[in-house]
Amino acid sequence: MSTRKGPIIEELPSDDESEQPTTTKPEDKDESQHIIDAESDSSDEEDKGADVTAPGAGSKDDLPPFREPTKPRMKDIIDGPLKKKASEIPEDELTQILAKAESLKIEGNAAYNAKDYELALDKYTEAVQMLPEDHETTAVLLGNRSAALVALERWERVIQDCSGAIHINPNHMKCYVRRAKAYEKDQNFSAAFEDWKKAAELDPQLREAQEAVRRLPPLVKEQQEREKEQMLGQLKDLGNKFLGMFGLSLDNFKMEQDPSTGS
Repeated sequence: MSTRKGPIIEELPSDDESEQPTTTKPEDKDESQHIIDAESDSSDEEDKGADVTAPGAGSKDDLPPFREPTKPRMKDIIDGPLKKKASEIPEDELTQILAKAESLKIEGNAAYNAKDYELALDKYTEAVQMLPEDHETTAVLLGNRSAALVALERWERVIQDCSGAIHINPNHMKCYVRRAKAYEKDQNFSAAFEDWKKAAELDPQLREAQEAVRRLPPLVKEQQEREKEQMLGQLKDLGNKFLGMFGLSLDNFKMEQDPSTGS
């Protein structure tokens, strides 16, 4: 990553920072108090539709198959940054790009605060598209855009933008939180658990993350068990298809569980 300095696009503080101090205890700290990067709007708006109660929590049959977490890949991002490194752009040109991106970010923030999330999305996208793929500013803008996407409940795009921001900044806690919520909306509980765990590691006082880390393991286990059952069913069908050519079936054979492996 380039070490050259240009205008740094700071994350805009949330409304909470301009309010009078509350009496909230440190251990009761909630992610919603500081989840917002670009927006100074209330956390309720940023998390619109993202206060997730895990679907299917009481019914194993409602759970989808277990899926491994998606690895962050910049190429998966729609309307993503330039396929250039910051070091490949002349310094004076990079300075101009960063200044223009700052201006667009401010416009996007204003649109977000006015709850015009589509306009905010457009402004953040315009800024992202002119930035190099490895610059810290790109991570900030992708994080900002993910906030607008949360408000619009476009969960797949939330995952893409948060993954891109995390690819540049592996400690982008707010994007771990947003992506975790998006994964839960997609009922990908394993991936959600990993993101919540990382968020809790980055901010041990984050109550929302701590609660999710306790809540999700049973759902992850159920998904894994269901996937195992589905796989065994498919193998059985395949075996019966083959044995059927000889007039046999797996039902003709006695299946016993291996006590050492449980399989």
